Amino acid sequence: MREWEEALGFIARIVESRHDRGAPELEIIGARFNAHGPLIELGRLDEAERLLQECREIFEAHRSWVDLARTLSALAHLYHACGDAANAIVTGQDALRHAYLAAIPQDIAISHHGLGVYLCASDNGVSTALAHHLAAALIRDLVSDGRLRNSLRSVGIDFASLPSGCPLPDTTDALYAQMSEVRGARLDELVSYLGTPEKAQAALNRILTEAYELARCFQ
Repeated sequence: MREWEEALGFIARIVESRHDRGAPELEIIGARFNAHGPLIELGRLDEAERLLQECREIFEAHRSWVDLARTLSALAHLYHACGDAANAIVTGQDALRHAYLAAIPQDIAISHHGLGVYLCASDNGVSTALAHHLAAALIRDLVSDGRLRNSLRSVGIDFASLPSGCPLPDTTDALYAQMSEVRGARLDELVSYLGTPEKAQAALNRILTEAYELARCFQ
């Protein structure tokens, strides 16, 4: 607990320093944003939510899509931690849309992965969660993201809990079709930028093979 209190103190000093030198609003709120993690760790969830909502308003006003996407992801995570599945999903969808606007593949993968987690916590959300976890895994494979293993594990868990007979998006076209139903999620365009269709399908095949193996551990 002490380390999180110290982290808040450190962040407060940075914010004060930026105020003193007349830094722009966007730079100041960017520093304040970093306090949400320590606040959550300290159980000060209401304060964390108020901070993130303030960040959301300012980042949106400045059309800072990268910061807004990360703020919405943090809010969705907070709602999920509080057991508010509905708000976590809606906010996670908003985070994903803005992550695509920001066009940073690693952040897009984080948003897909997070939304998959929130959907798993809802009723009958496993098949949609699987698609988002596959999307995250595909992006991470293509950009050599070190968090690929986390995505593979999530896909494996989804496989283990998927209802019998549920169709799987085992081709990139099938996965793109499912993602096209999500507002703002242009997975096909992103993947075409990251690699050839053949490379993308080969990556998806590897992901499915490894995830099937992992699924045996969760059955």
